[in-house]
Amino acid sequence: SSVYDSVSYPIREIEENLDWVNLIAYDFYCSSTIIGPPAALFDPSNPKGPCGDSGLKEWIKAGLPEKKAVLGFPYVGRTWSLEGGNDAASTPVPTSAKGYINYNHIRRLIVDHKARPVYDSTVVGDYCFAGTSLIGYDDHQSVVTKVKYAKKRGLLGYFSWHVGADDNSGLSRAGSSFCIFLNISFIFRLHFH
Repeated sequence: SSVYDSVSYPIREIEENLDWVNLIAYDFYCSSTIIGPPAALFDPSNPKGPCGDSGLKEWIKAGLPEKKAVLGFPYVGRTWSLEGGNDAASTPVPTSAKGYINYNHIRRLIVDHKARPVYDSTVVGDYCFAGTSLIGYDDHQSVVTKVKYAKKRGLLGYFSWHVGADDNSGLSRAGSSFCIFLNISFIFRLHFH
């Protein structure tokens, strides 16, 4: 949001002097004993809680034009080690100090552990259990939905962190294929309507 760790950003100066602002809409739940979607776009249980939509709304409310906002989403996930196996009610223990896992490693874990990926359309995020680990991340549908959201809101664009964590450019292609579809449908409407 426009306020971070009790520090307010100088929105007016930012708006007047910067061409865009990258809004980091991830790392909401990190290495802690609290589990939650690390990059949720929405949080219906707490609409003003940590999620991309509420953060964007706070920036806009503070005076940042939507046309200067760039929505960020991760190509990394967060992991938690669950005591007692893959029971979501178990007490989580972070797997490492940072708890990050690259998307390409997540895809490999899904195959190796025969994990079942789950897309949560309510928050726009994905998760799976791999052995005793819970992994929260963004997969193809999450990326496409977030790109659609950025376009619908009139944002300047979107970015990802970090492209090197992608799995054979699958997430990048998912986001860009939606944009190509938009451009083709726009051209089609121009020429045939």
